[in-house]
Amino acid sequence: MPRLLALTVRPSLGPDTRYRIEQYVEPLAALGIQVDVHHLFSDEYYRLQQAPGREAGKGLGALGGFFRRLADLALHARAYDGVWVCRELFPLGPPLLERLLFALNPRVILDIDDAIYLHDATNTGFIHSRLRDFGKLGRIAGRFSAVVCGNAYLAEYFLDKNPRVFVVPTVVPMSRYGAIPHRESPSVRIGWIGTPGNAAHLEIARPALEALARTRDFATRVVGLTRPLGWSLPGLVQLPWSLERELDYFSDFDIGIMPLEDFAFARGKCAFKIIQYMAAGIPVVASPVGSNLDVVRHGENGFLAASTREWITHLQALLDDAALRARMGQRGRETVRDGFSLESQAVRYADIIKEVLQ
Repeated sequence: MPRLLALTVRPSLGPDTRYRIEQYVEPLAALGIQVDVHHLFSDEYYRLQQAPGREAGKGLGALGGFFRRLADLALHARAYDGVWVCRELFPLGPPLLERLLFALNPRVILDIDDAIYLHDATNTGFIHSRLRDFGKLGRIAGRFSAVVCGNAYLAEYFLDKNPRVFVVPTVVPMSRYGAIPHRESPSVRIGWIGTPGNAAHLEIARPALEALARTRDFATRVVGLTRPLGWSLPGLVQLPWSLERELDYFSDFDIGIMPLEDFAFARGKCAFKIIQYMAAGIPVVASPVGSNLDVVRHGENGFLAASTREWITHLQALLDDAALRARMGQRGRETVRDGFSLESQAVRYADIIKEVLQ
């Protein structure tokens, strides 16, 4: 059985690690590929990164991580038939570790689900703004044996740099998401789930939610932020995210939203919230940006809203019509089952890996 070393920056708490790499380990083993996953950062450091401030601690932790990854490569890279890199080997500075890896093991697959080669305008942190080398992947893209992108927008960036570019969307296991129970509530609940780094996008939906609150009775669930939103919205509940409750949160959503600002970095996102909502049978309203357009068929399995007026119109339609929510939720499940599920993509990803390892 061929052996593949998977290298991630974030631990299992990071959605890219869980959904782009770790959830494939068992299906790939069943298809004849052994995968061993090595994380760069610990759970504790990942939580530190998500918290505001403490830049010195974050910097020292990153420096220690660099030397841990250096040792990891020296000890293990040659022992495997190939290496599977999730996004990058180290998040700061030039691609020194990638160049070392290519020398140690030439069969390297890059998996990427965000436009990390671009500056994220919503991230104003010193480390992101000053210490990242945004051009590094572009300079070394041709050295990878294959580049697997989460969407076509990302693939377009790499296509003129590497002839072996594939698109595999970020997917969820329908065997788990399809079994999420729905908890009834006296009020319809509008939900959002995400990471602190995506809080700025949520502001897009705020005017519509506040306007609807004047004429409709609903509750709002926001999961995953580390700071209070400071909204004066009746029925707003903010909840911390935990891996143990990852699927349970969706039991309390009747409508899922994915507002997204329209700029270059955001267009590289993989519509993952939408895919999670749909897999759980939750109807969605989303901004018509990037991969959201690849997943949502407007008026059929969800709604796309480009303005506050459209957000109000589509959210109100779902708030007022339980049958519409059920119908769109079912169509969303079908969308994920057919094209955005682990079950539909595992064999395809295995074929890409086997071709590289031959």
